[in-house]
Amino acid sequence: MPMQFNSINFFLFFLSFAVIYFITPKKLKNFLFLISNLGFIYLFTNSIENVLIIIFLVFINFLLGFFSPGKFYFLIAVIVNISLIILFKIADLYTGTSEVITSLIPLGYSYMIFQFISYQIEINRKRILPEKNLINFINYITLFPKITQGPIERPYSILPVFNSGFNGNINYDGMKQGIMLILLGLFKKLVIADRLAIYVNTVYNNYEEHSGISLIVATLFFSFQIYADFSGYSDMVVGLGKILNINFINNFERPYMSLSIKELWNRWHISLSHWLRDYIFLPLSYRLKAHYPGKKYFGIKADNIFYTIVTFTTFTLCGLWHGFYFKYVIWGWIISLYLVLPFIFKKRIGNFNKKIKLNKKGYFYLAFKPVITLLLMSLTWVFFRASDSESAFKIIAGMTKFSGSLFLGGNDNSIFIYSVIGIFMLSIYELQYEVLKKRILFFNNKNIFVRYFSYVIIIILILVLGVFDGGQFIYQQF
Repeated sequence: MPMQFNSINFFLFFLSFAVIYFITPKKLKNFLFLISNLGFIYLFTNSIENVLIIIFLVFINFLLGFFSPGKFYFLIAVIVNISLIILFKIADLYTGTSEVITSLIPLGYSYMIFQFISYQIEINRKRILPEKNLINFINYITLFPKITQGPIERPYSILPVFNSGFNGNINYDGMKQGIMLILLGLFKKLVIADRLAIYVNTVYNNYEEHSGISLIVATLFFSFQIYADFSGYSDMVVGLGKILNINFINNFERPYMSLSIKELWNRWHISLSHWLRDYIFLPLSYRLKAHYPGKKYFGIKADNIFYTIVTFTTFTLCGLWHGFYFKYVIWGWIISLYLVLPFIFKKRIGNFNKKIKLNKKGYFYLAFKPVITLLLMSLTWVFFRASDSESAFKIIAGMTKFSGSLFLGGNDNSIFIYSVIGIFMLSIYELQYEVLKKRILFFNNKNIFVRYFSYVIIIILILVLGVFDGGQFIYQQF
């Protein structure tokens, strides 16, 4: 693609936009965003058809919004959008066979359509009124920092920014925070994620030739790769928003510091997990309880049955949102099991913990549980990274074979060494936010020398250790 989010071209695009944005009169800022958002889509896809299709989809949902307060038309709006995402997911299966199909699949459609559905639901729930300004609605959906990979913003979070007018003044504190987050995001992407990708790709692309320990290490590396890649992008989006005085959702809250899979999921891809919670999990739970008020069915507690049904439904749909491949469905089922089993056996688990006098505030517990959570989650990432579900099962089976040595990068051991150093740096950075009451400040240090020295060091690390041909962000494909 002509312009990637982490490319020089994108930053030249954003810098040009920001300069014009701050000198543009307040009344014209919405129009400037419109031109820039649509221009970004064209530059990213190199397809005018893509731009026109997105405008058409936005216009359809703009019109449907005026009828969504009514139940019938609301259902029509939801069915239309669900049909669209199914159509595009099926078309995605054939993107490698036809350039025409590729050019017609809207940029960021998975995130875009979930925003459409959110918009229709919030109107139906009477939380917001239908948007009357088409330009504002187009800007909400196509806002260029977030269109490729989210976050999936709710209409009541972003639309008021366009409706109330922009704060055109330069916010120097916001600009400093924004630059810090952009640099942090670039560091995560270029220095950590793309360098880990070299090792992971080498092992996973030839998994039959590697030992069990190499497969385990590659899988753990991928756990950090996908996190650094996606959270790096999210940091950059929030940073770009800070510069423009727009507050985007912080999509990640140090998920690998979680004490359980449930907690991890609440801290991972937050805009998606909250969307699934608010629009699928909770409504389905309430509906089942309302229609089946009994305490037990077939001798099983109703709560256990309902939680199992709702969890598996939610995460099956979550898997399909990532793509119409069976490996994503299996990924969703494994996470469902991680959530359902502790829920069903919570009383027995609680009694066992009391019996062994488990101290949940003890250092051992607080250090041990995140490691177990990471290992459990890493198992699910095998299905994400493998080319298909059959390969994923073979890789997992291969992990049990401990014959052979650990792959260290072949002729270039620096690949492995830099990967380990990157993970260590990321873990230390996040650990201080999670554990220390007094954080070690670098970019926000009161000492001006420490602040600017921190900026210089991270820029040098990015330039020296960054992988600049690592390609697109992982979640861009969804």
